[in-house]
Amino acid sequence: MRHIDHASLSFIIPKFYYHNAINAVDVLHQKTNVFVAMPDEVINKSYRYLTMVFCQIFRLLLIFSLMGSCVAWGNLSKQTENPIQGTAPYLLFNFKNGETRKVLNSDDLLYMGFYDGDKLKIYDIRDNPSEENIFIVPATVKTFEQILLPIPLNASYNTGNFQFISLDELSSKWGVDDDGDRNFIGKGNLKVRITSEGGNTAKRYEQFVACDSPYYKIHLIISGAISEEPAILTKYGNPERRVFSEQDIKFFVRHIIEPSACWVKPNMTSNGGASNRDNYNGPVEQWDFSKGFSPQNIDQPSLNFPTSGMDNLSFQLTMAETKVNDMTYTTEPSNSELRLAITPVSDDKKVIAKITLHGPNSSTTPPPQNTFIPTTFTIFTDNSKKTKLYTFKIAKWFIVKPNSNDNKKGVIYSEAKEYCNNIGYKLPLIGDLTNGNAPDIAWKGGLLGQPNNYQRRIGGGLLAEWGEISQNYYPDNNVTSMYFWGDYNDDDTNNSYKYRVSIDEGVVSRTNVNTITAQAICVSP
Repeated sequence: MRHIDHASLSFIIPKFYYHNAINAVDVLHQKTNVFVAMPDEVINKSYRYLTMVFCQIFRLLLIFSLMGSCVAWGNLSKQTENPIQGTAPYLLFNFKNGETRKVLNSDDLLYMGFYDGDKLKIYDIRDNPSEENIFIVPATVKTFEQILLPIPLNASYNTGNFQFISLDELSSKWGVDDDGDRNFIGKGNLKVRITSEGGNTAKRYEQFVACDSPYYKIHLIISGAISEEPAILTKYGNPERRVFSEQDIKFFVRHIIEPSACWVKPNMTSNGGASNRDNYNGPVEQWDFSKGFSPQNIDQPSLNFPTSGMDNLSFQLTMAETKVNDMTYTTEPSNSELRLAITPVSDDKKVIAKITLHGPNSSTTPPPQNTFIPTTFTIFTDNSKKTKLYTFKIAKWFIVKPNSNDNKKGVIYSEAKEYCNNIGYKLPLIGDLTNGNAPDIAWKGGLLGQPNNYQRRIGGGLLAEWGEISQNYYPDNNVTSMYFWGDYNDDDTNNSYKYRVSIDEGVVSRTNVNTITAQAICVSP
């Protein structure tokens, strides 16, 4: 027999169960005044029984606890499977200085903008863009990459010269969902094309060239996938998509630049066109078959068109940021016999001046007698003559002998030579008129490899510069024949055959001096 070891029993069995058993024994002792002795086997059996009961209770409690956790987790899972109740996704474009543009519809998305100094200017369809409502781009914007558009600079180009990006890629770059969902999907495409007034495509890295176009057109288009509207979506959320309407918009922009001369256009009839027929077209840095000569160097007048002239020949000068009525000019030397007439040419989209040369002619009295002086012209944009626009130097001056009314074919060679000598001029060399070659008749003084017609080139001769100079194109001159007389060289001693040059294409031919006629044209010595 032994007393219960409270300490050892309480270590194994929780106090709650242990104390309940001991209290029962104590109550019996108090009421009966009998000391209860518990044999070891009783104690062992009680201990084992209580331990078993406790373990069963603990297991049940653990199971119920886990079941409650599973139910709670299941409820939570059901809640997260439901759509997030919030707002539709949108696009947010970021600019410098922390400025942004929030895109909620197609009107917001199809925008064009630029910085004017530090001021951000953004335009969209609500600004009524049209060919009559042209947006002025400041001079600080030099290239098209400084024009702000919703399409990135490095976007690809398609076969139609449109730069494009999918709405899927666009939403991955600039998509925003206020509910935190970043799983964006886009359907549809956005594209842009920039073209000059003439329809030529301009790439984003290119500079504005006001001489090429009075304005540029920026064409933006948003389109959906097949049978679907353009949209951006998120995987979760309600609403989960933002739908855009299919739409396109055209912005017209004009660039502010300094006044400048763009193109110098004489008669354009004889030129090679796009295929450069018969090599009529001159070097690309000088000649454009649709526009004429390009200015070469404003500080070197002798490099610019024209270098030769004749009374009443004229050319058109296309300009940027200039008013024709404000234009003036000077001559060097100031006592030169040559002068200009500057008049406006009617054109709705370009600023064009007609520049007409005036100087000695067949009616000049007394006859010129070698009084011609090479003359440099400087054309200014303003009456105060502060801003130079264009310069050129006339090194050779031509005078045409009028044909008689009953003989428009001209005169024989000897009469032509005599007329030129009498006015103090000389018969021109073939090279003074054309830069073509005629090797079959021993003329090889033109451009290397050039066939028997002129090439439009500055300094290439009167016809090579001015083109056909008949009255069909220069109405107020004296040219009525199809040929001019020209010498092979200054020491040409062939008295039977001389050379003629056609006034239309500069074709050189050789003919009998006594039976064939041509018009007399003379050049300053």
